[in-house]
Formats: sequence, structure tokens, C-alpha cells
Amino acid sequence: MQSGDSLAAFINGNLQGALSVSFVSHSLGARVALRTVQGLSGNPPVRRLILMAAAVDDDCLTDEFASAAKKVPDISLLTSHKDEVLKLAFPLGNPLSGIFAQGHPYWHAALGREGPTAYPSPNNVHAGWELPDSWNVGHGDYLPPSKPFPAGYNPAPYTAPVDVPPPSAPAPAQGTPPVFDVGGVWANWQSAWTAALTSSRFR
Repeated sequence: MQSGDSLAAFINGNLQGALSVSFVSHSLGARVALRTVQGLSGNPPVRRLILMAAAVDDDCLTDEFASAAKKVPDISLLTSHKDEVLKLAFPLGNPLSGIFAQGHPYWHAALGREGPTAYPSPNNVHAGWELPDSWNVGHGDYLPPSKPFPAGYNPAPYTAPVDVPPPSAPAPAQGTPPVFDVGGVWANWQSAWTAALTSSRFR
């Protein structure tokens, strides 16, 4: 929260001449980005906000950060039911620490796992945010691995997709380069796909 406040203060004080600003975040970075947007003066305006595997409550766009959501004309989410980190962190990682079970009015899942419980009004959330379960996208599969690369990983040019395929889409994603086929097993391709999609949304 303090990081978001500091970043907002910096932008308000130093980027008044910019035409716009955009944000992309992963995991707990979603809270930093949303808190930043919440504290912006409106000059420069926010153009886009992309939240990958957002480790914030699933109602945050209409509750805690509703005012931030209203400042952004285009919000993109990327979520995955296969994100075990967010499955374990929510609601167990919240202040009430698992006292409430799913279905209780005070229970919240992670935005980056279940998606939003409700949309802002007017709805500015980009359609197509739930990644197919068959892709098995985990918490660390949104960004390419760092060096040294894992065995069998080869960074390769990737055709940027436009939309998230339907939930029934098979794995790997259509158009995945053959370099990700390691001994007959498709590996490490998810981060290439999600990074490509994020790039296409940032145009």
C-alpha cells in the first residue's frame, strides 16, 4: 500500500506532461498497481491496467478499489483455476485466516484465480480473462523464466494472440512453436503465451 502511494505521488509530481500511463502487474503487484491508480490525480490519465494472477480479493474492483477501477477505460485480467498458490493463500492468508468457509458473505477468493464477483459499472473489464484449465497455468507461468533457463526451455518468437480461447481449448495453445515440445512433452510454453497476450493488450 505504501509502495502504491509513493508511486502515485511520483507520477502526480513528475509525469504531468505524459499523454497517459498504463500498468501491468503480477500477483501482489496488483495491489500496488490498484493503490497507485487510486491515488492518481487524473493527469495523466490511466489508459490500461493488466492484472495477471492478481493476489487481491475477487470483489476488489467493486469494493476496496472501486474508485481505481472507475479511472481505467480498459482493465484486463488473466486468471487460472490451476493457480495453487492463490488457492492456498485465499482466504487463509486474509486477516480472518480461514475462519469463514466458501459461501459465507465474508469469504473471498483471489481475483487472479476465480475472476471478479461483479463488474464495475459501466463494465470496463476486457472480455476473455479465464485461461483454459487444460493449459494448467500456475502462479509462475505468467512471465518467462529467468536465466539460467530450466532444462528444455528455448525462448522463441511467438505469434501474439488477440483473445483468450474458450475454456474447452486444448493444450498447448494453437500456434505454440515446436521448440516447446521437449521429447514429446510440451513444457514451459504457458509463459510465452501469456506474455504474448499481455503484449497484445498493451498496444
